[in-house]
Amino acid sequence: MNVCAHSVTVLPLFLALLVSAQTKIAGKQYCPKPQPLAIAEPGDEAGHTMKLEKSTCTWVTPLEILGERSKEGTFVAFSESSSTRAATNGTYVGIMENGDRFYITFHWATVKDGHPEKVKGDWAFTGGTGKLSRITGKGAYTATEDDKGGIVSMEGEYW
Repeated sequence: MNVCAHSVTVLPLFLALLVSAQTKIAGKQYCPKPQPLAIAEPGDEAGHTMKLEKSTCTWVTPLEILGERSKEGTFVAFSESSSTRAATNGTYVGIMENGDRFYITFHWATVKDGHPEKVKGDWAFTGGTGKLSRITGKGAYTATEDDKGGIVSMEGEYW
């Protein structure tokens, strides 16, 4: 068999393996209102604040990854808000029922007519421990919030 014919045969098999390696995930967690660790007003405009906050969340509908289910997790986030912008960047450390951990970076930024819209953003796996030590993946999330906390709905895929 010549090299060209062999490549044509192997390429579809390789692509099928890549596609099958992606696994869809979805879950929901409840996060109580974050505890402020630090808050500052830059002083450039009224109502402009920057804060560092932390919260521990529990999974209402766990993520299922490699046969394990997510149990809880903690995030630390930096948030900036004013009448014209709102943005949050953070890191989430999730704990699976077997004790393995996964790490996620997340962000969102949106304001419409001077008010933050529904919280929605992007997330990505940055690593983990145990079975999840080489996890990668990404997705999107939305959150509904009130004075006590909120529900975060996540969906995406991992490899």
